[in-house]
Amino acid sequence: MEKRQIYDDGELYDIQNSFDRDDIDFYKQIVRKYGDPVLELACGTGVLTIPIAKEGNSITGLDLSKEMLRQGIKKAEGIKNIEFVNENMTDFNLGKKFKTIFLGFNSVCHLFSYFEITNMLTCVKNHLESNGVFVLDCFIPSAKYLCRDENTHYPVIDERGLKITETNKYDSIEQINHIKWFYEYEGEKWIEDLDMRMFYPQEIQNYIKINGMKIIEMYGDHDFGEFSDKNRFQIYVCKK
Repeated sequence: MEKRQIYDDGELYDIQNSFDRDDIDFYKQIVRKYGDPVLELACGTGVLTIPIAKEGNSITGLDLSKEMLRQGIKKAEGIKNIEFVNENMTDFNLGKKFKTIFLGFNSVCHLFSYFEITNMLTCVKNHLESNGVFVLDCFIPSAKYLCRDENTHYPVIDERGLKITETNKYDSIEQINHIKWFYEYEGEKWIEDLDMRMFYPQEIQNYIKINGMKIIEMYGDHDFGEFSDKNRFQIYVCKK
């Protein structure tokens, strides 16, 4: 079966990620509270960036994938207070500072090493206003999910003509979950690989603290729920 790259088709990415996005309203509320200008790291096609801009906020979306940004720019046509930049979130210098910076939708899981996450946090500090905030948002790894049978196909999406199943194999030494997504769409079938670094709460919290930031708020979901081991997410609001 043909293999494709997961971030090479912005239109399909939008179809795949248009379901159950309760994080959109969460980030709108974060920006209302802490203000603009806003910087979103790993913004993809602007799923979060564009709704925030439509509320009148000045926002910059940064992403490494030109294909994702091309789709974002297309969707944002006519919106004047939005800018997209093609940069790596571990090494960028935009020459300005922001009141709110965020890294959402589990995108931190694309940073595999200590150096990558440290470099990302250093860039964040360099771009954050003195009273600004940085929001980091990802799921809490599930032992049940990571220990699944690696030969079994599990359902992911079956909506609007798009069907995706997945297999996964977890490397407990490197803390990387090697995922394969099997696609069926418009008569075609193909495979995409997705490797995700698993971050546990104590680990993320220590990364934040040793890199000169402090956590001022923690949430367990996108409804600003209490942070606990019963929640799916770990969401941190940080200051320098």
